[in-house]
Amino acid sequence: MIPVFEITADDNRITDEIRKRFKSLNITDAAGYESDQLTLVLEDTPDPITGQRIELPKKGVILQVALGYRVAEKTTVLPAGRWVVDEAEPSGGVGGDIITITANGTDFTGALKEKKTRAWQDIDLPGILETIGSEHKLTVKVPEQFKKVLFDQLDQTGESDINFITRLAKDHDALGKIVGNVLVFNPRNSGKNTDGKKIATVYLGYPGNVSTWRMNQPTRTKYGSVAAKWYDVTTSKYFTETVGDGEPVLNIEKMHANQAQAKDAALSKLKSSKRSDATLSLTGPVPFGTLMLTETNLEVSGMRKEVNGQWRVDRAQLSMTTGGFNYSLEAVKPGD
Repeated sequence: MIPVFEITADDNRITDEIRKRFKSLNITDAAGYESDQLTLVLEDTPDPITGQRIELPKKGVILQVALGYRVAEKTTVLPAGRWVVDEAEPSGGVGGDIITITANGTDFTGALKEKKTRAWQDIDLPGILETIGSEHKLTVKVPEQFKKVLFDQLDQTGESDINFITRLAKDHDALGKIVGNVLVFNPRNSGKNTDGKKIATVYLGYPGNVSTWRMNQPTRTKYGSVAAKWYDVTTSKYFTETVGDGEPVLNIEKMHANQAQAKDAALSKLKSSKRSDATLSLTGPVPFGTLMLTETNLEVSGMRKEVNGQWRVDRAQLSMTTGGFNYSLEAVKPGD
């Protein structure tokens, strides 16, 4: 199997030009609240005839990348994302001259980072996200379950839209991020793609397509119940909403605007508390026909009994060079 890639820049195919100077390509895809990143390194030696060097890509150029393998005469690649060029850095040394191109999964340099102050009233969570999406010309994908999250009053005070989305995601145990021109808001650790469809399971066996593995299982307090406070403006009284059963009890300090918000916050914290802290780090060659980006379901075998079984990718790094196509993953136990 020979690792291959296909790349377009603003919809113009540049694969052949890149292949002539290709040194490495690295993609980092995270399920957290950080922007995904692509790094492309190219040789920058002058053309022996014309003396020309690579034309540096301009900031904001859109790269579309697909990765895979060629077996015999058949080439199979899978989409690996849409990337916005952030920087192109030329450098050199005894090893030769290179260009390092970095690109992000989303362009956060514009209006998404502008601080805003506004109040959201009598609206559900999808309504908030759809309003923000329309303001930034983003397609919004939110599961039906979040339509149950209602707000009488929610303040966005001196806060950018991207930070506001991140806060909403943390409050509701969700993944809120912008992938290309799509605003995705999914339950965290759901094993679903941006279309809400279940991601196929990838089977990893040690030592076959796993070079190294390490499981870390820190201990932390598991709460039996969670209590959240809320204030009723009609009666001028404070109330506490408790979910779960038993000790210890986690008390959320934040004051909520109503009973529904308090209950939702308590449920999210309880779910997060009960989730396993175990993480599994894996490295190896990327199996044919897979990419294993975040939320990919894994079935691992050939390790200890505590390790074998189902996991889900929480962070992925894919690295392609002329010598191979490899992965470095951090996986967590599937959510309840």
